[in-house]
Amino acid sequence: NGAYAPDGQRQIDVINSAHPVMEGISTGAVEVTDVDEQFSYCTQDVASGVQVLALSTSNPNHKTIIVAEPGASLLDGGTAADKRIMLHLYDTTWLHSTSTGKRILTNAVAYSLGKPTAGFAASETLGIAPMTVEFTDQSTGAVTSWTWDFGDGSVTGERHPSHTYQEPGTYTVTLTVDGPGGPGSLTLADYIVVVDSVAADFDRDRDVDQSDFGHLQKCLTGTGPVGPGCENADLDEDGCVNNSDFLRLYQCFSGPGALPDPACEQP
Repeated sequence: NGAYAPDGQRQIDVINSAHPVMEGISTGAVEVTDVDEQFSYCTQDVASGVQVLALSTSNPNHKTIIVAEPGASLLDGGTAADKRIMLHLYDTTWLHSTSTGKRILTNAVAYSLGKPTAGFAASETLGIAPMTVEFTDQSTGAVTSWTWDFGDGSVTGERHPSHTYQEPGTYTVTLTVDGPGGPGSLTLADYIVVVDSVAADFDRDRDVDQSDFGHLQKCLTGTGPVGPGCENADLDEDGCVNNSDFLRLYQCFSGPGALPDPACEQP
């Protein structure tokens, strides 16, 4: 149950400044509005798990700010499914609020929403330079800004960015999100791997075609040792150039002018 306090109120009495809703607010009487306002208050007993953060300055039995944590037992016998914050202050109070009043409201919104959880996915994580990757934000919670660090010195504030890696290398990607509940961040180490080509691209012209097949055929030894100039043809590194190496080339064959898939080199 609640009731109205008399007109002419400007202060509340903070009794728990350790709670996130009261972050940055001192204990004791604080002014939350710079004009006289009509506050309300709760006169009923509170359930276990419910915290009273502030009282009326004129009556310690009048509760003005109450917080119920998730799972808190309620007086009706149920439990709180989520955070509940009861601010017994009216809209006009916030229209004329002091910096302290604004801070309490901002804290309450941030606490109720919670920090966002950063998450993302990439269109591909292995490719040949220059490699263009489409990143998709998969963050949850209230998010108002995104900051991507692609690991190569480039950053962006787009939500779903596209980025091109120009040089071979292994790159760590970080997404930092921010919102009313605060920041959240996710870093995936060594997430993007960029190579200059595949081993079967013997002539390094960024494709695997008949020219590469011809080099392998010229180097064919069967079970014999690898000949001079043919060291790169031993794709499986077993000391000879045989059908196993032809199979590796076949897996990576892309045709003239087409980039091979780096995943082709996996056995």
